[in-house]
Amino acid sequence: MQMGVHILRRAALGTLVKKDVVVPEPHVGVVEFLRQLEGVHPPPTDNTPLGIVGLEALCHAAGVEAPEVLQSIRARIHEARRYLDRHGVPLCFVIDSPLEPDTSSGPVMVTESERTPIHLLAGSGLQQMTTDATWWWTPQVG
Repeated sequence: MQMGVHILRRAALGTLVKKDVVVPEPHVGVVEFLRQLEGVHPPPTDNTPLGIVGLEALCHAAGVEAPEVLQSIRARIHEARRYLDRHGVPLCFVIDSPLEPDTSSGPVMVTESERTPIHLLAGSGLQQMTTDATWWWTPQVG
């Protein structure tokens, strides 16, 4: 898996493994990931994709403040980008919600009651990696 930020639907993981794509195992929650970046928890394993789960629940709990939460996470990733690059740790946000392409800003995470633009987390350089919009990637971290 290339360096950068990946957004993957959990439903696509099995298909990607069959195509010999290295997918992240195990996964950590968003809060644990942020604590790893702060040095409170042990750091991610070198040269291994880090799977991060819980993004939908966090956005749902934040409600109308979800965009600010995603921007805050992006700021923390930006601060840690040198560390992540030096240690070869691609970030992979694993989500259950569908991702819909949006021509103006990239994918939108669709939950029962919300549509959350993912570019607030990963930036506007997201590229669709699969034709079914289950995997998005950007080489920039933060």
